[in-house]
Amino acid sequence: MKLVMRMILVVAMAVASLGTVSAQRQGGGGGGGFVPSAYGVVGTSEDLQKELKISDEQKTKLKEAMEPINKKRMELVPRGQQQTDEQRKERTEKIAKLTEETKAAVGTVLNAEQAKRLGQIDYQMMGMAAYSNAEVQKKMSFTDAQKETVKATVEAYRKDREELNKDMPRRSQQPSDEDLKKLADLRKKGVALSKEAEEKIVEVLTAEQKKIWTDMIGEKVDVSKFMQFGPRRPMTN
Repeated sequence: MKLVMRMILVVAMAVASLGTVSAQRQGGGGGGGFVPSAYGVVGTSEDLQKELKISDEQKTKLKEAMEPINKKRMELVPRGQQQTDEQRKERTEKIAKLTEETKAAVGTVLNAEQAKRLGQIDYQMMGMAAYSNAEVQKKMSFTDAQKETVKATVEAYRKDREELNKDMPRRSQQPSDEDLKKLADLRKKGVALSKEAEEKIVEVLTAEQKKIWTDMIGEKVDVSKFMQFGPRRPMTN
């Protein structure tokens, strides 16, 4: 079990710096970001496949459809260097394009009912980042003032996450017990930052907007079981 946890840490350390990516999923329809994304894990998450009642034939098709996309995703993983605003913008544009490719690939496999539920779950997994998504803002009829609140809150969250990621343990094939403990602590701090930011956004929503959001996400589910690595983001209303 300890060996398994160390292997998970190796993967987590490779993608942990993508924690700010979820805050950048601002356009293109809400799916396909890295952490978290229902579209990104539906091909590998057994729990999500059970939730959607994915058949064995669909599982095979999903795996085949996602292989080239997963390769592109790994190419966009930051390599530890501090990014400039221009580099961040370029990377966000690439992520947006990959978002559409991911949704299109998954859409060719799922039926209408499965696709609708996956979209609901994707919104739940996005958590706070969903409010900066262009499609979400349109559906919820955000005012300019609300958009500015979201923008400022998300930007502050992104900077806080970047500072937090500076303390990330160095990648290693044999992470130490100290690294395991440190990563767990960083995850807790990341969840706290996300929760605080999301609460600030929810405060400026009207009762009608909250109702629309409830309809958009459908029946709530524990999305943490769909996330195989990376930060867990709690939902708030």
